[in-house]
Amino acid sequence: MLAFTFVSSAMALAYIRTIETRGLSTDTIGIVLNEVYSDVFKSLPGLVKELLKWSAFSSFRLHKLKAFAATSQLREYPDNCVLEYIEGDGKDFDFGCNYTECAIWKFYRKMGEEKYLPYLCATDRMESSALRTGLQRSKTINYGADYCDFRYKKNGHSIPGLPLEDLPEYQNRKN
Repeated sequence: MLAFTFVSSAMALAYIRTIETRGLSTDTIGIVLNEVYSDVFKSLPGLVKELLKWSAFSSFRLHKLKAFAATSQLREYPDNCVLEYIEGDGKDFDFGCNYTECAIWKFYRKMGEEKYLPYLCATDRMESSALRTGLQRSKTINYGADYCDFRYKKNGHSIPGLPLEDLPEYQNRKN
């Protein structure tokens, strides 16, 4: 269900490790990563963006997401995500997920690159902004919360991912 997200996160780590050879700071590398993702999402043709947005809110995908969430609770694969599907109210948000375990967070920690997780998580907002999927998130595992709370609203607004200090999840961090 989340294969594209996992693959793109692994690709991001390859970019990060290549850029690290230039001796740049973590913050600079994080900003470069976000600029690359921003350019990719902005460069998508309008029709592709509309199809991706439509797909994100389609009943077929939401049904698959609910099933994936239920299966994830079995914790059959220790490095996978564990999440709960959240029904939307149609007013504040259309659907959401609470991730109690994040495969990407686990992977980056195993690779010793957790310092880049705040920047990688920020790319979610760039994607949402480009597709107008209205991502709202107030806390993340990366900042010490028990879960990441993703909420989506079709045609909604998403705040920019940078600067990190402006993000609700950063302001609600538990360090």
